[in-house]
Amino acid sequence: MSSAAEEKLILVPRTLAHTHLRWHVGAYLETQKDYCDFVLALLHGTPDFNGDSESTAEKDTLWNTEVTIRLQPDSRLGIAQQSHH
Repeated sequence: MSSAAEEKLILVPRTLAHTHLRWHVGAYLETQKDYCDFVLALLHGTPDFNGDSESTAEKDTLWNTEVTIRLQPDSRLGIAQQSHH
């Protein structure tokens, strides 16, 4: 990647997650005024620490929204396979 294509981002990191393939950082992107997720390995350079931010984890409504999920066995499996733990 050429230096002309590089962009300086101002991130306020809030979460770190590993997907068994790579590390992700969830952060508030000051330049976009929005919460985003980034693949940590794709961020390059040495970070500058600019102090506190107005952004807080409480303001990330999508992250803080509770959802209910229902897990069930694949219906293509036989009864014995569906009930196997």
